[in-house]
Amino acid sequence: ELVAEWMEATPTAYFTETFETINIAASYGDGSFVGVEGLTWTYGHSRDEGAYEITDNGIMLRRASDSYIEVTITSNGGWFYFEYRKAFTGKNARELEVLVNGVRVGETTGKFGDSSGEDTTVYKHEVQITQTGVITIRIKNVGSTTTNRQVTIDNVKWSETSVLNPEP
Repeated sequence: ELVAEWMEATPTAYFTETFETINIAASYGDGSFVGVEGLTWTYGHSRDEGAYEITDNGIMLRRASDSYIEVTITSNGGWFYFEYRKAFTGKNARELEVLVNGVRVGETTGKFGDSSGEDTTVYKHEVQITQTGVITIRIKNVGSTTTNRQVTIDNVKWSETSVLNPEP
């Protein structure tokens, strides 16, 4: 598993978000919630995972133009990880990016979900974040299109380590 190796680098700060303690609506909307670690998460044009769960509850993003999930933390640098999968059955290719203070960090997830029908594959993505201070980390579909590209996000993790460059 991607996250296992860098978590062994003795994190000085760590959080996880499983979306298990929240109740996001089944219709798309904007909002915020306090997650399992006491952090406030904000989301835009998103909904619950519906039938496209990864591990119980999650959050579903809809399109690049206005769907996202984000959290603001104080950072000394570290690793950010999440799991994702195709939601619904449309054949529009999906691709996610992580933004820190509005700027993409790391590679995108690469395209997935571009065939018609359900796909239960759960993917994992992590990026190294070197920015320090108060930062806002956002996950969203790449670009600004209004075309539906539903994706479920779950099992978000952050590890701030004293070793900033372990082998991922």
